[in-house]
Amino acid sequence: MNILLLSIIPILQFVFVYYLFLKPIQKYSFIFRKLFFVLLGISALNGYLYIFFKMTTAYFGIPKWMVMIVLNIFWAMAVLCILIGIRLVLNFVFKIIRRNLSFNLFKPESVILGLFMTALSFYISAVAVSNGFVPPVIKNYSFTVDKLSEENSGLKIIQLSDLHIDGITTKSEIRDIVDRVNEHKPDLVLITGDFVDGKVADLKEITDILFDLDSKYGTYAVPGNHEYYSDYKKWIAYFEKGNIRFLENKNISIKNYAQKNVINLCGITDPTAENYDMTEPSIKDALEGIDNTVPTVFMSHRPKFAVELQELSDLTLCGHTHGGFMPGIDRLVGLLNEGMTHGLYKLGREKVIVSPGTRINTASAFRIFNKPAINIIILESPNTQRKLSSKNYSIYFES
Repeated sequence: MNILLLSIIPILQFVFVYYLFLKPIQKYSFIFRKLFFVLLGISALNGYLYIFFKMTTAYFGIPKWMVMIVLNIFWAMAVLCILIGIRLVLNFVFKIIRRNLSFNLFKPESVILGLFMTALSFYISAVAVSNGFVPPVIKNYSFTVDKLSEENSGLKIIQLSDLHIDGITTKSEIRDIVDRVNEHKPDLVLITGDFVDGKVADLKEITDILFDLDSKYGTYAVPGNHEYYSDYKKWIAYFEKGNIRFLENKNISIKNYAQKNVINLCGITDPTAENYDMTEPSIKDALEGIDNTVPTVFMSHRPKFAVELQELSDLTLCGHTHGGFMPGIDRLVGLLNEGMTHGLYKLGREKVIVSPGTRINTASAFRIFNKPAINIIILESPNTQRKLSSKNYSIYFES
């Protein structure tokens, strides 16, 4: 049903642009109209490629600059529809104010307005698509966690998410991420899904670089929806051989050098598993047998599961939302993710950190005021915080 609804969107977009944008402007030349039909066609094909096959133009080995041109066209048409909608709303409001149904503040037949809207759409799209491919920034979080012992205070976790390694990803991009993680000497590296978009044979040379991630207690992960689109079992087996351990409705006790439990680390699969007859997410199974005397850190690709964990998890790490793309649109994305799209949230005893993604899915490469990120999370013991506070040291908290 979802696929059927999504498949209608490109058709509605075509009708919307033609009847509310192109047709009213009779002065547009025949060539200009034909060009717009081509752009709308490219946009629709790009959409259908992902809707029906979960593929992007990056799968076909074409250069990155060509992929970005297609993405620019796709998003420019989407932005243009939004601008047309804004024009309709404003004209309607002014019709009511003026009590004149024939009055238009922004005339649909204006060539100048039409060209301005077109130019603005492509400008916004170009900026947003370019932002989708910039290197990630470092985002720091630090807070106290009940049950964390004083000897383990200062535990440093680095979260990566939504790497979306595909046919246009370069080795240097992934090498830069791995080197920056290793520079911070983490205790634990956690990856919250959507590693890849493609086959092991095609991407192995790039994904091999992830095996150089270095931390005291190792690298752990949960699957995202895109692992299921990309031959799940082969990818999980491949990553496990490289010492990236997946927690599929499981938990593990992270132990220090004295073999004492530091934290419970839990993870679940993604709901997409149901479509592939694989193990569906189970919070109950993931929490079975945990040590209740130490903190629990939970990994879930989707933020929505955090609501069920608010009295069970001390820290839950998620991804999937890509930060909600841009202000305003993030509210819509939040409707599908319990209102959580990026940054830090507090639910009961639980703190939830939603990564905006360390990279971005080529199919949805669009970011405005929303940078990709590497999250560095410092967990402090309550006892340590009291001691530092008494000595007038500052405890920072950043989202």
